[in-house]
Amino acid sequence: MFLKQLLLGLGVCAGLATAVNYARTPMTVNNFQYEQRCGANSDPVTPCFTFLGGDLKDVHAVIYAGGVTGPTTDFLLKDDQMRDFTTVDPNKNFTIYWRAFDVSLLYSPIDTSKACYKIQINSPGKGRIWVNDGLDGEGIDLDSRTGSVGARNFCSKWLRIHVGNDK
Repeated sequence: MFLKQLLLGLGVCAGLATAVNYARTPMTVNNFQYEQRCGANSDPVTPCFTFLGGDLKDVHAVIYAGGVTGPTTDFLLKDDQMRDFTTVDPNKNFTIYWRAFDVSLLYSPIDTSKACYKIQINSPGKGRIWVNDGLDGEGIDLDSRTGSVGARNFCSKWLRIHVGNDK
């Protein structure tokens, strides 16, 4: 199972996600811990994620490190809108797969002392995913419209995510 999740996250098995029915991952709101990591006075090197389009309501999500998957409570959601989140440990990889759009995002830490990480996106079908770190304005930094698989390194506390059917 771990291998399938890893391959999905890496984009190697593009299209396999539609052949395999990945279960919806239940997410739990933990505003207190979210605010500690992403609130006004939080550590500037903890990566935090927000949605400009989409949310975490119908996703299959996995956190893993060293071949062991972590509990879904390791995703820290701000509220029940499920549009703002972070994780308990920024040193662990995670994959999120949006079931309705057949798109995925893989987070891989690079240097967490500087909030540096790699994001890989995968969109084998008609769904679209793009991300923006906001450092150079509102321009899109990585977009599945330019290719079904893409990757980029970021060094930013905040990453904005858009998922939808607008490919």
